[in-house]
Amino acid sequence: MGRMTLDELAEEYFGAARLQSRAIERNREKLALAKSGRNAAEYLRLKKLLCTLYLQRREILEIARYLKDYYKFSCAAPAKGGAA
Repeated sequence: MGRMTLDELAEEYFGAARLQSRAIERNREKLALAKSGRNAAEYLRLKKLLCTLYLQRREILEIARYLKDYYKFSCAAPAKGGAA
């Protein structure tokens, strides 16, 4: 794979976040089925899995936003009082 710009890398991370969202949605559906079927062990397993998936998605989005906005916030502020 060649070199990527920060924007391209950010888009890769946003794509990963979309995949994570789909996994969350699938497992939320399974969670509802486990709850309605009164399967306590499966319900708890899915709750733990969903907590992990939400945490991962939040981290992925945080990195994506950081990469996307990197140049907005990375400019050096001018020194106060002029040059010494």
